[in-house]
Amino acid sequence: MTFDRAHDEIVLTGATIYDPTRATTSTQTWLWHGGSWQQAHPSTAPNIYSLDSSIAYDAANRRVVLYADILKGYVATHEMWSWDGTNWTRVSLPRVVYYAAPRWIAPGPDGDILGLGKNGQPDQKGVLYKWTGQDWKVLDVTGTPGAVRADAYDPVHHHLVVLGSSDAEIPDLPPPSDSIFTFDGRAWSATLLPAALRGRVNPALTWYGGACTLVLWGGSQGHGNAKQSPPQNYTDTWYASE
Repeated sequence: MTFDRAHDEIVLTGATIYDPTRATTSTQTWLWHGGSWQQAHPSTAPNIYSLDSSIAYDAANRRVVLYADILKGYVATHEMWSWDGTNWTRVSLPRVVYYAAPRWIAPGPDGDILGLGKNGQPDQKGVLYKWTGQDWKVLDVTGTPGAVRADAYDPVHHHLVVLGSSDAEIPDLPPPSDSIFTFDGRAWSATLLPAALRGRVNPALTWYGGACTLVLWGGSQGHGNAKQSPPQNYTDTWYASE
């Protein structure tokens, strides 16, 4: 989910069930406005393709952008969609080799859209991209997280905040590098996550203007490659502290 500054509301996308065989099912769009959630019913919407999808606010164009990463062999089948407050419109993307494009998008400190990906090498280090409006440009920045759990933009400190780890490790395992990564437009810094949040996947993270803080909700653990007994689904809420 992300905050839509143009319409002063939080936009949440997702589905009640994930089934790759039902790719014709449209993604649900929910809006938080006036103290409650309301489901939007756009005439066009992206399909439910992949768990590796992300959403961010594009300040330059005053629109919310959804990006889906769909692995098909060695070719990256990525889709980008733009939300104008009422409907989704598909954005044209270049066809590239899979590891030459990001897997996750996030709002940048300069109001642009950044992409987070991997280098395609055995070490699986992170790569940072910038969306030019037509293509992805690789930025010369070290310390980019290789695994992303969630991200949000902090408009007070003008930072991109990412929950993840420096390496693309096995899902659901809490590695020592599971951290809060902060990007100020020039460099990354990292702080270890609280123990209760390490290894958690697919939480929702967003900026809550009412309290001027980042808010994290939910997530899960034990549904991936590292089986736990029983799997955990979380509905707790965490607030960032200075």
